[in-house]
Amino acid sequence: MQLNLETDYAIRCLLVLGTDYDPDRYISAASLSKDVAITPGHVQKILRNLKAAGFIKRKMGVTGGYALKDAPDSIYILDVIEKMDGTIAINRCLEPDNYCNRNAVGTCNMHDFYAYMQETLVNFFGHFTLLDIIDRTFKDPTYRRNKK
Repeated sequence: MQLNLETDYAIRCLLVLGTDYDPDRYISAASLSKDVAITPGHVQKILRNLKAAGFIKRKMGVTGGYALKDAPDSIYILDVIEKMDGTIAINRCLEPDNYCNRNAVGTCNMHDFYAYMQETLVNFFGHFTLLDIIDRTFKDPTYRRNKK
């Protein structure tokens, strides 16, 4: 599984907004562009998508910019991936329509294996928030924030 590049950039933008979190601290798109090392036009597109997904808010004006809508400990990585990628399915047969070009849904060993792998990924991403990445608590094998 490889995350969509847009999703990676979206998570990186959210991490910048979540570092030293203050709900009244707005960061400009230009500053985000520098921090995430992507073009201003590209960061604008990502910010529009993040706003539409409900992760960030925007304030117009000289002191404006973008801020997280919620605290970083309440934004789960799984939610960001699902909103930005649309799915976390690692194989076509795991999409909601259960499409299988072999007509073997329910009897295929690989389908069962992929489903198990996907469940593991969903559980993994569902355990961690932006704050876990900011604080690097995800590296502690004994640490687990309350699962989503």
